[in-house]
Amino acid sequence: MINIKDNRILLQKVESPEKSEGFILPKSSQEETGLLEIVHMNKYANNGFSIGDIVVLEPYGGVEVAFLGEEFILSSPDKIICTITK
Repeated sequence: MINIKDNRILLQKVESPEKSEGFILPKSSQEETGLLEIVHMNKYANNGFSIGDIVVLEPYGGVEVAFLGEEFILSSPDKIICTITK
């Protein structure tokens, strides 16, 4: 069971497309920022985000955590730069 304190969110990296509608993401940009999916958050958090949202964090906006062989990033909502929608 995961128990996240305060207003924190747990994120996991997702594959970044090289092309998107209207622009191309350079490899260096993909490695530095990358797309992240919100996989868990405090159930009492009222931050405007939902589990499953795809977001981009500011550089050094979170703490990397490894759990059960998977890598996650623990961050706070104010470190999110934008939300990606399809």
